[in-house]
Amino acid sequence: MPEIEALRHQPSTKLHPSAKTGGVGKQNDNNNNHDSVEPAPEATPGQQQQKSLYADDAKKSAKIKELRKLVENCDDFVRRVDDLFLCRFLNCCDWNVEEAQQRMCKLFKLKYDHPEWFVDKPLVHYEDLLNRNIKFVLDKRDKKGRRIFVSRLGALDINVSSATDLAHLDELWVEYMLNDLETQQNGIVCLLDMSGYSIKSMRYLTPGNIRIGSAKADLLPVKHMEFHVVNSSVLLNAAVAILFPVLSKQIKESVHFHYTNWNSLHAHLGKEALPSETQTNPKV
Repeated sequence: MPEIEALRHQPSTKLHPSAKTGGVGKQNDNNNNHDSVEPAPEATPGQQQQKSLYADDAKKSAKIKELRKLVENCDDFVRRVDDLFLCRFLNCCDWNVEEAQQRMCKLFKLKYDHPEWFVDKPLVHYEDLLNRNIKFVLDKRDKKGRRIFVSRLGALDINVSSATDLAHLDELWVEYMLNDLETQQNGIVCLLDMSGYSIKSMRYLTPGNIRIGSAKADLLPVKHMEFHVVNSSVLLNAAVAILFPVLSKQIKESVHFHYTNWNSLHAHLGKEALPSETQTNPKV
């Protein structure tokens, strides 16, 4: 899977990758007044971060080297071995090297078995998908220091977007967020806005899609991930009834339904980090 470089940005500025230069440019979005950032172009092997992390922590430094050696000696796959990438799996597994390697291998095995569910093209290929503004990351973190990843599922155009398109979007954003140590340590909050969710979107909820999507979510190297659902409806309740039996216990326990109770949402995430719409308007 391509690795997305973290980008520097000015507060309250929405950024997007430039198709012509592979760089970053400003984007005016008059339809949304949230502050967000978009993923930067993927790193090539020669551009991957070489900075030594935890140089002042002998134990963690040794574990990074141990995991790197295991990965480099594995003939089944060739992946990034820079400190930042390896720390994703080590942070996720509480610095247990064996568990980190096993998680990495399971994730790559899933990609080998279901390549269509994983990003495998340059970032410019996904520019149109990103510009649909279905998913984005807020500029501010929540009160626990976690990145807030918003999904406007009601904005889906089922005639254009497939289930694997959504999986690619999730992966691009997770790659971007995990190229940051603070996010690796604190985790990610997924804020799901269900306003406008169509019954036609339930066609995504096939047993196969649910099984693969759930397996991928379980294996992503994210130490803490929570799901907060707002603007839900009777239709969503039907979707949940289909989804929940096949979701892992870990995911089930991390889902919180707020409906339009903004005080409940603010209690979990903090009010300041969220778009102003969630304070007075039933839309994220």
